[in-house]
Amino acid sequence: MRAPRGPLLAFAVFGAYWGAWGVLVPAVKEQVGVSLAQLGLALLAVALAALSAMLVTGRVVDRVGPRILPLTLVLFAGAVVLPGLAGSVWQLALALVVVGLASGALDVVINVAATNVETSGGPRVMQVAHASSQPGSSPPPWPWASRGEQGRGRCRSSP
Repeated sequence: MRAPRGPLLAFAVFGAYWGAWGVLVPAVKEQVGVSLAQLGLALLAVALAALSAMLVTGRVVDRVGPRILPLTLVLFAGAVVLPGLAGSVWQLALALVVVGLASGALDVVINVAATNVETSGGPRVMQVAHASSQPGSSPPPWPWASRGEQGRGRCRSSP
C-alpha cells in the first residue's frame, strides 16, 4: 500500500515555512523597525495563539475528522504572508496572532491526518511525516515512505 502523500506534503510545507521564517525574522524586524523586546513580545503572540487554536481545532477535528486538511492549508498559506506586510509593531503582532492561529490549527490537523493513515491500516507514516517537517531534512524521506520501508533498519548506528 502506498503511503498517502497528502499528510506527508502538509508536514513538509509546515516545516518549510517555519524554516524559512527563522531566516526571515531579522529582515521583518528591520522592515517593521521594532526593538528586540518588541519583536520578542510579537513573537510570543504566535505561541499563545497557536496554543488556543490547538485546543479549539482538536474539538473540531473530533467532529469532522482530518478532511479539513485542505482548508487548513489554505488558511495557513493566507496567514503566512501577513508578517511581510506589517509596517508597525501592532500590525506585526496582529499578523503573528493570525499565523499562530493558522499554525496551531494546521499542526493538529496534520497530526490527526497522519494518525488516521496508521489507524486505518495504512503504513506507518508518523515518523516520516515528522522528519519531513524538519527544516533542512534533505532529501525528504518520501521515497522510503512510499515503499513502506520506514522502521525497517534504514538507520543503523555504527559499530
